[in-house]
Amino acid sequence: GGLLLCEDGGGVADEFGFGDRLMGLMPNGSTYIFAKNNVNLTPQHIASSSKKVAPEDYRDKEFAGACFDSKGNTLFVNIQTPGITFAIWGPWARGTL
Repeated sequence: GGLLLCEDGGGVADEFGFGDRLMGLMPNGSTYIFAKNNVNLTPQHIASSSKKVAPEDYRDKEFAGACFDSKGNTLFVNIQTPGITFAIWGPWARGTL
């Protein structure tokens, strides 16, 4: 019944701290925070992975490309920089998305 909106860069301070957000939009026009970008990579994070990205605070980088898999079970969303994709599982039937 609702829509998912990807905020477009810059970051926002709210009750969950600073960062860009995925916002849910209800059929009645009200919004809610669905997810928050909290990606702040330290040298230790990067050393424990095989990725080649700079240690940096990426919380002001935008979400992009939110879409569900063909069965509607998994929501995929990207943080544009440094190029991270998240897979988020439901249960979607209980919520507004």
